[in-house]
Amino acid sequence: IFCSVMAGGFLTFGSASAGLILNNYAATDSLATLARLAILLSLITGYPITFFSARSQVLGLLGGNAKYAERRPGMTTAALLSLFTLAALNLRNLGRLAAFAGACFGSFLIYIA
Repeated sequence: IFCSVMAGGFLTFGSASAGLILNNYAATDSLATLARLAILLSLITGYPITFFSARSQVLGLLGGNAKYAERRPGMTTAALLSLFTLAALNLRNLGRLAAFAGACFGSFLIYIA
């Protein structure tokens, strides 16, 4: 499904298509607005699950220092959320992030899995 939507967007806009294909449609387009709302709902419901996993992994990496984090879970959550938000606000090129994530996952598949 994703590939067909991606191909349709590229065939519609050609090389002028934006990274997020919905940015090419007018703000008054009702179907594009509905798609944007669906993406918003997906992000709102998916972020807590991903954040909980990231928080658990960071606590696992801390090892012995995790006792403090377990006693003060609110402070740990606020610190991680601030760190992630600061990184997201300074990120300008999602292509580089996707390339880095792909390289890490590829290395994981080759050397660990």
